[in-house]
Amino acid sequence: MSYILDALRKSEKERALANIPTLRSVSQNEEKEIPLSWFVYATTLVILITALSGLWFGMKSTEPVPLVQKQLKNEQVVNTEEKIKFTVETQNETESIVTKQQTNSSADNTSDPVPLSELAPSIRARLPELTINALSYSSNHAKRFAMINQDIFKEGEDLGSGIIIEEIRKSSVVLSFAGTRFILRPF
Repeated sequence: MSYILDALRKSEKERALANIPTLRSVSQNEEKEIPLSWFVYATTLVILITALSGLWFGMKSTEPVPLVQKQLKNEQVVNTEEKIKFTVETQNETESIVTKQQTNSSADNTSDPVPLSELAPSIRARLPELTINALSYSSNHAKRFAMINQDIFKEGEDLGSGIIIEEIRKSSVVLSFAGTRFILRPF
C-alpha cells in the first residue's frame, strides 16, 4: 500500500509542476483580466457629466427675459433715430449756449486767466498758499475734481476766502478771486 501512496503523491507532484505558470501564461491571463466594472463606472460617469452640463447650460439659456427688458429693447430699436436727432439737437443747443456765454464774457471784458505768478502783488498778498495735491480731468464735467490743500473740490465750489474754482483743466485749475481769474498749476 505504501507503493500506491508513493505513486499517487508522485503523480500529484508532477501535475502540480505542470500547472506552474510561465511568462507567456501570466501575460495572457493579465490581458484577459481587465475588470468590466471600470468600463461601466467610467461610461456612467461620462454620461452623467454630459447630462448635467447639458441641463445646466440649457437652463441658463432658457431663463425668461422680464417683460420690461423686452419692451426696453424694442423701444431702443424703434427710437434710435429719434435719440440720434435729440442728441444732435442738444449738442447744437449746447454749442449755441457756449458761444453765447463766450460772447457775453467778452462783452463783460472778463479777461483770460493769467498764471498765479503773473498776478498783481496786491492780489497775491491777499491769497492764501494754494497747492494742487491731485487733479482728475474728465470730459464729463461732473467727474472732474481737484485736491487743493488736501481738500477735494469740484467746479463751481468755493475754496474759502472767496476763491472759486471756475474750471478744471487737464493740467491746471482756473480760479477766480475778487473778480480776477488766474491759473493754478500742480507744480
